[in-house]
Amino acid sequence: MSRLNLIEDELKQLDGGSFQKLAEAYVYRRLHLKSITTLGSQPGTNKPTMGIPDAHSLADGEAILIPFTTAQCDSFRKLKCDIDECVSTQIPEGYSRKIVCCHLVWRLTPAQEAELLGIDSRIELFGPKTIAMDLATEYHDLAADFLHMRIGTGALVTVNEWIEREARKSFATPQSSPLRYRDRELKELEKKLGQVQLLVLKGSSGSGKTRLALEVIKRYAGDKQIESYALFQTRISGVAEDINAFLSEGEAVLLVDDAQLSEGFDAVLEAVVRNPGLRVILTVRDYAFEHLMCGIRRSVKSEVYLLERLEDASIRALLQEDYAITSSIFLNKIERIARGNLRIAIMAALCAEHDGYSGIESAYGIMDVFYDKLVDGLEEEDLVLLSYLGVYAPCDFKEGDSAYDGLLSEGIPCFSIERRARKLHDRSILDLLESSDGTIAVKFEQLNLQDYCVYKAIFKEHIINLSSFIEGFVARDRQKVVRVLNILISVFGDDATLSYVRSECAKVWRDSKSKSDAGRREIMDVLHSLIPDEAYHFALDEIAGAAAFPVSLSERGNYGRQVTGVLPTSLAILCNLKDPKRYPDAIPALFSAVEKGCFELGDYRSAIEGPLAISVLSVESEFRYERALIDGIGRVIARGLNARNLQYFGMKLCEEYLAFSHASSEVKDDGTICYTTIEMPESEAALELRGDAITFLSNLLCSPDYRAEAAKILTPHVGVFDKTTIGENVLPFIRNGVKAFVSAIPLEYIPTTREEHELFYHCALACEAFSMSELERVFALLPKEYFDREQLMESFGPDESEIASVTLGWDVQRYKNVLYINREMLRRGELNSYDAGSLIDRVLMSLLKRDDSLIDIKQLFELICVLHDGDQELSLGPIIVERLARRVDWRFLIDQTQVHGLSVLLGICIMNAPAEILAADDLESLIKVAGNGRVLMHIDSVLGIERKSTGFASRYCKAVTEWLLAKPEYAHCFFLPLIKLDNPTEVLDTCFKGCQNLLREIYEANILNRHFDYSGVLFRYLDEKGAAPIDCLFRRIEAISSYDDRRRIIRRMGQVSMLTNPETI
Repeated sequence: MSRLNLIEDELKQLDGGSFQKLAEAYVYRRLHLKSITTLGSQPGTNKPTMGIPDAHSLADGEAILIPFTTAQCDSFRKLKCDIDECVSTQIPEGYSRKIVCCHLVWRLTPAQEAELLGIDSRIELFGPKTIAMDLATEYHDLAADFLHMRIGTGALVTVNEWIEREARKSFATPQSSPLRYRDRELKELEKKLGQVQLLVLKGSSGSGKTRLALEVIKRYAGDKQIESYALFQTRISGVAEDINAFLSEGEAVLLVDDAQLSEGFDAVLEAVVRNPGLRVILTVRDYAFEHLMCGIRRSVKSEVYLLERLEDASIRALLQEDYAITSSIFLNKIERIARGNLRIAIMAALCAEHDGYSGIESAYGIMDVFYDKLVDGLEEEDLVLLSYLGVYAPCDFKEGDSAYDGLLSEGIPCFSIERRARKLHDRSILDLLESSDGTIAVKFEQLNLQDYCVYKAIFKEHIINLSSFIEGFVARDRQKVVRVLNILISVFGDDATLSYVRSECAKVWRDSKSKSDAGRREIMDVLHSLIPDEAYHFALDEIAGAAAFPVSLSERGNYGRQVTGVLPTSLAILCNLKDPKRYPDAIPALFSAVEKGCFELGDYRSAIEGPLAISVLSVESEFRYERALIDGIGRVIARGLNARNLQYFGMKLCEEYLAFSHASSEVKDDGTICYTTIEMPESEAALELRGDAITFLSNLLCSPDYRAEAAKILTPHVGVFDKTTIGENVLPFIRNGVKAFVSAIPLEYIPTTREEHELFYHCALACEAFSMSELERVFALLPKEYFDREQLMESFGPDESEIASVTLGWDVQRYKNVLYINREMLRRGELNSYDAGSLIDRVLMSLLKRDDSLIDIKQLFELICVLHDGDQELSLGPIIVERLARRVDWRFLIDQTQVHGLSVLLGICIMNAPAEILAADDLESLIKVAGNGRVLMHIDSVLGIERKSTGFASRYCKAVTEWLLAKPEYAHCFFLPLIKLDNPTEVLDTCFKGCQNLLREIYEANILNRHFDYSGVLFRYLDEKGAAPIDCLFRRIEAISSYDDRRRIIRRMGQVSMLTNPETI
């Protein structure tokens, strides 16, 4: 039977109350309502109430009255009666009436339907066939929720069904309870889901990821009035089939909970790529995050949201409000055990409701009370099966699978393995699926139960030997080892468990002596954080034997563009061993690793921004380790050794430490990861650390390799950019930084680079802002003309008052000095032509504003031309040029720019000069430089000169033909003003009269530029002149194979509709 027939059959079985609930949801979605009020059903039940209309909605000045009709006896009369009542129902003043009748009358004749619609023109009928078709093709989730129709093969379920299935698991924490203390996260996630298709919700086990994701999906789907689904993890086959059938087009939102276990993850990613209307939220545990993201980053754009665990205070309040646990003794006990794990806390609360407070001393104790009911009555071989599957899952029951082979080695026959797995599946403990070839695949239905079984198998019952497990899988499936270790440490990390895990890991390392170096390195890469003593000696040996890399770190690429990631093993070990008493050679070995340069540049950046970065422990220890690093690097450099790499590394390390806030990810002793944003405290220890970093960087100002970069790093920490807007939160750091910097300036030091001059300039501003005595020392090292130039560049207002105030009292020599240093900075490459021209603009503004007879503007302009002799790019604003010409006359400006070869400036002068000033040589000079590609005007500017000198436009256009053909962006800009001109045809006639073929050639050369002639002005002109531009388009589309290029040309063909006579084409 087809899905449509099944839906129709289910509709026929509905009683009045059930249909009314379905119809309420259907009408809300179908009419895109923002709100609906239902009067025909009792809240929280399927029982109908008397009265018409059954529902209504008021929005946008319209009152929609909605009766729901199910009576089959004399159904036409009942329908007519319901509609008549809606017609006579009083509605609020100012609202128009609309009646939508939703009914289950299957045998309605055309005459009867016409009679009903004839009662009022505002009537709309939704009959059973229409409803069934919509449920079968559009609203699959409504069919699933209200008619219990399975979606496809069942791999997808509605969110409501997913919640109900979870609730049927007696050992699961409830997902239907109110969401508390997540208002901020809820708003942020709703916003992010509207911005990206795929949202990854990352967090530790028990942080509440699933409950929060469910609420976000329900709200998003409700606001958008779209379908919402969840990927049901118990199925393996059928996922791709259902996703292709229901999510490949149209808007929908999907939850993939515990995505690291999803068998249909690739199909989900493919659907996201194909369907821009699909939104997906994935939840993933911390330990599986990087592995999962590798696949996502290669496929789609996504955003990661880190969900922090609830504060202890919030968990306490939740337990009090939702579970009525008020005893401070029990609340304190849960707080100590749960450590922010909401799931464990709720499990404890449920235990308290059923069994009281006794016997709950650890995470295992809570789970044991909770899961003991589940495994009660299982036979010993069932428990062995769960133990192996907990550690090795997922599992295929066939030879070669680790769990399956282990169970056989325990003496359990293959037929018994399968029988017991099916029994556990029936008890909702395991997921089980049989493939087409008869192979059975199993995995745990609930992760917390799997965690429990792992701990029980390894630590409590010793069914599986941890060291043997690690040895067997560390090389061929390290993720399995990482997962098990994370479960033991992160979920159950009490002292006894941690001691046992470390002991077993040490045994694995001792037994690995016969393995190859690569094999031992792989073991250490996984286990080093759990065996720090062994890791310490391993790292010392690795670095001692490493060869130095011949290229220094600073020459290996752009540091800021290096990708950060997982550190090489020995580097990670050295960066994490921060106890100098226990590991005295860790820091020297780290310095050796840096100076040798034996790792990639990105690895060193990962170290600086990872384990060496400021953390919560840094603050608690008053930055002793960080200060020791800076001091140690300084001591090595001071010994006069060739330490370029250490200088560079120390510079980047100091840049990290000088940040005002830090994002920290810290691995604690129990293995948990804590993500924290740390604002640098205004403490003596923090100021001392910053002082150390500033002193280190100040010493680099004498380094020929790093002086400019060191100055750039120092500037925001010892200077200000605006004396009037200094944040209160950074003020004490800047003041302290200035003192540290000035006291650390090396003797005989002289700033030489632009970065150094900017450093001292902004430091001088800070000294002025804080009235600091260090100003004198700073000024002594900063050339006066540089200070003047920087102040002038930062002073700009529409009334020029700021510029005038800066230059108040300047004499001619002071202006000249600023112009000299401006030219020198341009020559050294510290400025580009635009920045140099901006300074000259300001100088001229100041001179024009002052109108001082003691200052010869003509002389200063001549100096500008001399200083920039032959500069083909120097430019000034046209308004400045016009004002200047009124003071020194146009002829002088034009002659000076010609004599000194200032092509761009010459073009600006000629374009703005009066016609009577211009000589024939002036225009020829302009055309000549244009032909060389140095002065490329737009067509409206060309027309402006044409008005001064007839014939100029056509000569100019011929001169720049080469550039119009070769530079698509210039061609676009040249013709762009035509769309604003009243007479584009006359303008083009003036510029290209008799040269339509040339213009057609220019058009054809640029048609692949999507910006060029996007309004079709040239297209229409060429058509009017008989140049047949449509032929150009046809020729090009036949000649090219690129899909994108063909699309661009097809879009241009749409301009045919704008022609006067398109039918002649």
